[in-house]
Amino acid sequence: MTEYQIIKELDGFRIWEHKRVAGWAMGFDYMQPLDLYDDYSKAALARVELYRKLPLSEMWMEE
Repeated sequence: MTEYQIIKELDGFRIWEHKRVAGWAMGFDYMQPLDLYDDYSKAALARVELYRKLPLSEMWMEE
């Protein structure tokens, strides 16, 4: 499952890709930094595009 988070950093707003991967006994998480934006609204638009390209089977959905 994948989630994209916008996190405030010193230089601006960075999108982080947060993945939860299921393993044999338990799952694990990892986060990867993606692009940095100077404006929150630009980061939010970029995050929408990332979600738009993500297959539905990868979407992180809360119950």
